[in-house]
Amino acid sequence: MASLFPPTPPTIRGTPTNAAEMAAAVLNDMDRSARPCTDFYRYACGGYLDANLLPPGRPFISRADDPSVEATDAFFKSAFTPGGQLWRTRAGDWFSACAAAVRSEPTGNPLRWLARLLAPVPSTSPAGGVTNETVVAAIGRLHASGTGGDPLWGFGGLPVTAQRLADGGAPVAAAHRWLVKQMVRAACRGGVLPRCRCAGRLAATVTAAMRVEASLRNATAAGGGSAAVPIGAVPLLGTYLAALPLTVPSGTVFLSNIGFWAALGGLFEDPSWVADVPAYLAYAVTLDAARNELLGPAAYASWTAFEAVAADLDAPTPPPTTGRERCLQRLTLLLPDDLAPPYVRRFVTAAATAQMGTLYTDVQAAVRALLRTTPWLDAPSTAEALAKIDATTFHNGAEPVYDAYTDVVVRRGRRWYGANVASASASLWRRRVAPLTSAAAARRWGIPPFVADASNRPAGNIITMNAATAQWPGLPPDAPHVPAALVYGAAGTIIGHEFGHSLDSTGLTVDAAGAARPWLTNASRDAAAARAACVVAQYDGYRITELGSPPVFERGAFTLDENIADTVGVAAGLAALRGALGGHAASRRVAVANPALASVFTDEQLYFVSTAQGWCAKGTRAAVRAAVAGDVHALNRLRVLGPLSQSPAFAAAFDCPAGSVYRPKGDRCKLFGE
Repeated sequence: MASLFPPTPPTIRGTPTNAAEMAAAVLNDMDRSARPCTDFYRYACGGYLDANLLPPGRPFISRADDPSVEATDAFFKSAFTPGGQLWRTRAGDWFSACAAAVRSEPTGNPLRWLARLLAPVPSTSPAGGVTNETVVAAIGRLHASGTGGDPLWGFGGLPVTAQRLADGGAPVAAAHRWLVKQMVRAACRGGVLPRCRCAGRLAATVTAAMRVEASLRNATAAGGGSAAVPIGAVPLLGTYLAALPLTVPSGTVFLSNIGFWAALGGLFEDPSWVADVPAYLAYAVTLDAARNELLGPAAYASWTAFEAVAADLDAPTPPPTTGRERCLQRLTLLLPDDLAPPYVRRFVTAAATAQMGTLYTDVQAAVRALLRTTPWLDAPSTAEALAKIDATTFHNGAEPVYDAYTDVVVRRGRRWYGANVASASASLWRRRVAPLTSAAAARRWGIPPFVADASNRPAGNIITMNAATAQWPGLPPDAPHVPAALVYGAAGTIIGHEFGHSLDSTGLTVDAAGAARPWLTNASRDAAAARAACVVAQYDGYRITELGSPPVFERGAFTLDENIADTVGVAAGLAALRGALGGHAASRRVAVANPALASVFTDEQLYFVSTAQGWCAKGTRAAVRAAVAGDVHALNRLRVLGPLSQSPAFAAAFDCPAGSVYRPKGDRCKLFGE
């Protein structure tokens, strides 16, 4: 049997191979003229920020993620060329059909199947019989088919964000209305909209669709936390699940962004709004089809024309991606298990998997130690917390087996592209909801190995560090010239961050078994709430200086859980480093492993530099605005400032004077371990 692992490590751009290269990789991305206690983000990342101008079409670059992403893209582009290792596979057939279809107009009516899905929704006036139940049932059918990009019951499916409309002013607003009009016309031609919406009522239909879209944008902005809730507690959720159809034996589902669901319930109390929803659905699913190039180049051009007007106002217009690139993007979403095995064979190494496993063990022990020394946790709460940390399942690298998706039918050839998309999209939706009813599905990792991401899944008490996170610079190599501080500051902090989610405001309501159960005693719960309020106030006070005037501030409540996780990650990673240097990693002290870095840093100083460099990023003003508006993580700069300014260890490492930015006067926000 062939080894799972490649004989040599994969080539990732910029991976240091000796002590001098490792020192240069750290030092060249810094601005050591900055004062660590005043602006540590610039100190750690300033060289990177100044040297890396945004390339055309890239509104955002990241020191931690870009090398892995570039290596992955290059690998798959090669694999799908004629004669490449995936060319004559099912994934290759899907890719080939897509690449051919995006160059030509479709034959027949490509919207016929969408029209059938929406047909049970009657005339879109209240008198025509539109009810909450009929609308929600239609949404369920759309989702069961994998269609519509979660147009109503989720995030990310809205074609146009509120931020883009606000930033673009009248030109973007006009282009947006033009886009809606084009899609409504296409929906009428394809039979997705009933005739009453097409004959002489085009303007009214466009207005109705835009009204619903605007209200959903407002609901999305409500945000909120996450919680497990009874199905009956959310209006119409049972109707939606029945339309999938999906039966949840527990009667409970885990919902993200509770504020959105509350706002959505209010919208459904307005009959005139409900009457307009079918117009929005027709527009949204038609646009989704156009963006996926199911309607041919002309319809896709309508979308790209809008994109050109609404493009990032602070960057040059992105160059158009090729059809092959767009097909590859869709394929990685729809058939990830077809792509995972060759990626694993190319990129996963036994050494990196073992290294990540050691880090996990060390950080887990550090989190235990923090919990045992947390004075505001009483004995019962400490026992619950320790039990949860001990019971955590760790997914490391890649799954042992990848499913072949036997429910997906793929045929080669341009005319089969629409059917291929429909089959793969429906399968994707089934996979997304399967964990609600299948224990085996719930054990799946959820993140393909080629996506650089780490996660904590509360419902399963599972932490995942997949293969793409185990590459430089996310995981510095396990080599004699690499100080342990670099490794623990990079990957160790991220593992600690994921453990932090087990202890954030959501994690405190989910127990060791992944069940919805608040496990703190009343006294400890009150203490946790007070500490969370401190973190909210801390981040509320951070101004987003990148956006200039008028002043914009971080949203402490919206980013709370991620901010707690960041703080826990920094503390746990440092504690793990201290333990490792006193034991198995003694030979990796910076003075021994890398004299060039030792001439500049102590071990703990280097740890904090490595932690900060994990957040080195650069983006346009529009990218920053979008992140502040919709990302539950704080801005990258604040992911350095927030945790480190509250860390006595950081202040001691850099001898920060009282009253400096990174050692502020007044009470600190104390979480775990103090």
